[in-house]
Amino acid sequence: MMNNTSAQKSKHEPTYATLPDHLIQENILIRLKVKPVIRFKCVSKGWFSMISSRKFAKQQFEFQSSLNDQTLIVQEPQRNTEEDKYYLSFDENYNLTEFVGLKEKCLPRSFNPLNTCVVDYCDGLLLMFNEQTMRIYVWNPVTNQCRDTNGPVALDKVDDYQMKCVGFDYVPLIHDYKIGCFMLYMNISVHALMFSFKTGLWTEWALLDDYYETLEIYGDPSVFVDSSKVFVDDTIYWAPKRLSNEGDEEEIFGMDVIAGDMMFVPIVHREHWETAKLFKMNGRLALCLIGNGGNKTVCNVFLMKLTDADDGHTVEIASWERVLSLTYIGADFVYLFETGMCLVSNISLSLSLSLSSQFLRLMLHELSQVSSQEQEQEQPDEGTIVWESVERGNLCRYFSGVALGYCESLFSPFDPYLLQDNQDG
Repeated sequence: MMNNTSAQKSKHEPTYATLPDHLIQENILIRLKVKPVIRFKCVSKGWFSMISSRKFAKQQFEFQSSLNDQTLIVQEPQRNTEEDKYYLSFDENYNLTEFVGLKEKCLPRSFNPLNTCVVDYCDGLLLMFNEQTMRIYVWNPVTNQCRDTNGPVALDKVDDYQMKCVGFDYVPLIHDYKIGCFMLYMNISVHALMFSFKTGLWTEWALLDDYYETLEIYGDPSVFVDSSKVFVDDTIYWAPKRLSNEGDEEEIFGMDVIAGDMMFVPIVHREHWETAKLFKMNGRLALCLIGNGGNKTVCNVFLMKLTDADDGHTVEIASWERVLSLTYIGADFVYLFETGMCLVSNISLSLSLSLSSQFLRLMLHELSQVSSQEQEQEQPDEGTIVWESVERGNLCRYFSGVALGYCESLFSPFDPYLLQDNQDG
């Protein structure tokens, strides 16, 4: 028999209702960053299964990537330190909230990325290229999963090849991640190779001898590996990092990763352009042409438009529309946000009676809308300093943006079906 004290105590004890797992998933877990979510796997077997599912990984990534595209992973080409890759993050007002070495941001690694360079990014996965062994890896730095693609060429043939172009993206039409690259063989032929996540194999799509001279004219074997690239409408586009301005018409080189077709898009050419960079704006290919004029730099942004040929053939004709412009003082154009804001690096000298200091800066600028009637901007835009350092030597000047609009994810480099709508397991 229960005494009155026990009955009264149980009567007033609070009761707790348990939220259904689907509400926890949709309203709490997908709103968390990847690292906290991973820690919740140990709560129960049910949570472990839910967080490990493809469906959850997709929902979490889509929610996080919709909030912010203002995170970059940048790289210092001159590798004279223990860390050459850096993680930058900005809030919605473009204030720099994080600037750390990638090794400080991520878990202990299953391979040494100091021997590799970041050449592309997709869905939280970094494409890493080892220049010495000609090996390509796919790495999720947050979950520390790394996939060796065992290619694109055999180790005993590395000395016979030069990497010219490499790109990486997800192709929704065929529900597969694709890595595409172009390689010169013995300086006599061009080979187009493709890696599929589904098959786990490298295949040679074409022997492109007809395109050898087009690729070879860029001279430096690494010019495309370090070039600007973007993925638009199932096509990977590359632009040479440096423009020759010698009168020859230079082109953007594209490869359709589904059909394997090649395309060449003429660059809008003016004598003062020195650098070309590619970005994606409003689902279209954006070309940034940058040139120096005296003590200032001019940048114009063009959007590509494809129209059908007048003769009714399937071949489309590319044209360019200038939409944004900026005159600024800076050393390198780092990144173009979809909003029309951009990051450039800058060097400022501070002279005093006893000391001369070199301040290295990341500057934020807003490009101006242009029209055919508008006059060119004469005075350089002052911009806003978002990061400044004296100690880091030449780091800021030589930043190369390699993972732009980066967003952490739970995606595995071993699972090609993570984004497939009918795969919920």
